Amino acid sequence: GGVELAGKAVGASFVGAVAACLAITESVRELHGGTGFDIITMNLDTMDSTRASAAVRADVISVPLTPAT
Repeated sequence: GGVELAGKAVGASFVGAVAACLAITESVRELHGGTGFDIITMNLDTMDSTRASAAVRADVISVPLTPAT
């Protein structure tokens, strides 16, 4: 299916897949000690992106991970 956004037709499933990938990468980045982004603006036609680093680290998991015994 297609959706018209800002006067352009886009594939709804493709846009959803990209958004899902960005959500997963942000969680994984924070879990591995990296700094996430507060804002990501991406043009899927040209793959240009603008990012704003997070002002505060996200609390992805509030309990420290410990190995199973």
